[in-house]
Amino acid sequence: MKKYGKREIWVRLTGVVTAAMMIASVGAMMPIENVYAVPELPTGDVYQTELIEIDPPAVIYDRQPTRGASALAADQTDYSEDVYASYVGYYALDESQKAVYDAIKKEAHMCYVSDDPASLVETVVYNGGAGSAYTFAEIPIYCYELTPEEVWETFNSFRMDNPIYFFTSYSMLYSTLSGQDIVYGINLVIDDELTNSDTFIETRQVIEKTISSAQEEIEDDAFRITALNSVPFGNDPIIEATHDWIIDRIDYAFDENNTPDQSLAAHSITGVFGPTAGAAVCEGYAKSFQLLLNSFDIPNIYVTGIGNGGGHAWSMAQMNDGWFYYFDLTWDDPVGGTERKDYFAGGRTLFAEEHVLDNSDGSGKDYLYDLPDVPDSNYEATSYEEYIEDRYVYRLYNDHAALVKYYGNTDLNEDHAVVPSEVKGLPVTEIKGAFAGISNLKSVVIPDTVTTLSYGDNGIGVFEWCSSLKNVTLPKTLKRIDYHSFYGCSALETISIPSSVARIGESIFTYCASLGEIMIYSKNCEIPRASSICEKPVIYGYSGSTAQIYAETYNRTFCMLSDLILTTLPTMITTTTSETEAITLSSTTGSSLTIASISSSMTTTSSDTHTTAMATTSSDQVMTTLISTTLPEPITTAAMTSATMQTTAVKPELISDINRDGISTLSDLVILNLYILGDVVDLPVNERVIDCYFDGVIDTRDSAALLQFLLRMIDQLPVYPEL
Repeated sequence: MKKYGKREIWVRLTGVVTAAMMIASVGAMMPIENVYAVPELPTGDVYQTELIEIDPPAVIYDRQPTRGASALAADQTDYSEDVYASYVGYYALDESQKAVYDAIKKEAHMCYVSDDPASLVETVVYNGGAGSAYTFAEIPIYCYELTPEEVWETFNSFRMDNPIYFFTSYSMLYSTLSGQDIVYGINLVIDDELTNSDTFIETRQVIEKTISSAQEEIEDDAFRITALNSVPFGNDPIIEATHDWIIDRIDYAFDENNTPDQSLAAHSITGVFGPTAGAAVCEGYAKSFQLLLNSFDIPNIYVTGIGNGGGHAWSMAQMNDGWFYYFDLTWDDPVGGTERKDYFAGGRTLFAEEHVLDNSDGSGKDYLYDLPDVPDSNYEATSYEEYIEDRYVYRLYNDHAALVKYYGNTDLNEDHAVVPSEVKGLPVTEIKGAFAGISNLKSVVIPDTVTTLSYGDNGIGVFEWCSSLKNVTLPKTLKRIDYHSFYGCSALETISIPSSVARIGESIFTYCASLGEIMIYSKNCEIPRASSICEKPVIYGYSGSTAQIYAETYNRTFCMLSDLILTTLPTMITTTTSETEAITLSSTTGSSLTIASISSSMTTTSSDTHTTAMATTSSDQVMTTLISTTLPEPITTAAMTSATMQTTAVKPELISDINRDGISTLSDLVILNLYILGDVVDLPVNERVIDCYFDGVIDTRDSAALLQFLLRMIDQLPVYPEL
């Protein structure tokens, strides 16, 4: 098998954590009585990840590194068992927590490979002798100044990431210094049944042998599935074969009272791979699925939450189409019924009926990280062809194409990209993780064929860590902006989300340090988590919109979109025109206004900086109509989607979307004219966008060009350099 070290997977600190420490990690569900029965409610089978406070040791540790130092983890290397590990929880922690996590993992590794693990075991008494626990490691961590809550987060993340450490208890002992809320040291607890070295070593050896055998059987079955269904060998057959291997091997674990088994073995991989394998509760099903998929390097996540009212654990994994889906192996393995795939690669709609995920907002039992978006519908296998053209990598389906990778030319210092609208006659409707990690990318043009911005392999966001990205215009056709789309785009200052967008994913703006404004033009855009939008930006939206509700719920700054256009309205607009042609347009309020368009032969000089190129029969009427609580719908065609430089075969093209709502309309012309007059207050102006001629001067020449463009007298704005 291939050996993997730490994989730089995709989840980092994104969520809001709660102060609760004694919160459940997993639970087990009563299985299904027959093939089509609704799963029964649980009977209290919930293991809680808990911290138990003890007195500090008598000997004071003499090491005093500063917070954030990595002394505890300095000598850590990759371990052979890392092939079975996840790192979702690890990347959700801050640097001090990661150091403590590494220290915990180091001690767990030493116990796992020890020839005499019993020699590591000590008995620790707490609560004045009322309780005791077997521990295998004592770790001083006071130098990191972590609170008990932060330690709980760290330990819980470790347990959820590392199913191979079957002996690690769900509880951990910790001590604090008198009068302080800083954890002094921690003691790692071992399962009582594994304190004997012979029992421990036998269990480990059987687990490793069974895992190796399972991998071979799963690979054989995956090739059979591939040949039988004529599908490409990839995630799909491995995931299906793993699902089938687990539920064929074990049953749901009951104790002698016919209630869910409370033993640690049933809640771990021991119930699936150990010497007494054959039964497990939901945690054992899900952790074994996680371990095997990790061994095949298939992106997956072990998740917890509520299933039909009680604590439950299930899984997520990335299928061949690039989307994550839900899997519940426990409910696919009913008592007295035939194994099935009713909960195999399910979408949001199916799982929302009976499953409620824990999440980073603190509802449920608390996740420290957000989860990738899942399609509404269940998975349907679809074949595709991979195709490369002009540094773009596509997946070609029957009726559309998805852009999955862009290879920018850093040697030529190319800092902008234009996504083609079609390839091989197919419209490009999805962009999946294609630009992630391109640090020099500054601007991107997205065509109006695109409906989805989503993550790629391992859940990496479409523009994740594009640290130079400043200008991206979202097309009016866009429906979804998924998980981590702009994660780490530290240069992004403002963005407009068109009214067509129905859902914003989790953590799409995390680590966007320069982001000051987010305009949300949809009144009903779903914004699922507090972490979907970071705290710093001002959110602009309409009264009563989901954006306003979100801002009020999570204490974000909110402003009405109408306030973005102007802080003060000018009482009069001075107009200067050359040749004019009167054109009457219908406004969104039902009234009409007359605009004198500037003929294509008109020219102005840069000295005309205090006049506008818009003449009206009533300037007040124009201002009242265009600057309203609801911005006017676009008059331009679907091609007018760029707010930045668009590359043609020879030169970039500029389209002036000044208010950054994803379209160019008369509202943009009004703002441009007011900017020239000096009457715009507190409006962040991107001069590269509104300087239509790219001559370093913003004047009526730019107004004239923009007006002609809006009234369709010219097909595109002037370009730089002019030829």
